[in-house]
Amino acid sequence: MTNQKKELTQRIEAKRKLLQAHLSQLKADTTGAVNNEQDKLQDQIEKLDSALREVTNSFSESVAKKINKWLQ
Repeated sequence: MTNQKKELTQRIEAKRKLLQAHLSQLKADTTGAVNNEQDKLQDQIEKLDSALREVTNSFSESVAKKINKWLQ
C-alpha cells in the first residue's frame, strides 16, 4: 500500500471512529432534534465507509482529492 493510500485510510478510519463516538453519545438522548443529528452522523459514517472502499479498490488522484476535501 502506498504511503498516501495508507495515510488516507488511517484518516478515514480516525474520522469514522470520532463520528461513531459522537453518534453513541447522541443515542443516549432521545429528543427529536438529536434524532435528526443521529441520522446526519449515520449518513456521514456511511460516506466514510464508501470512501474507504474507494481508496481500497480504485485509488487514484481524483479519489484522493475527493476524500481529502471531505475529511476537512
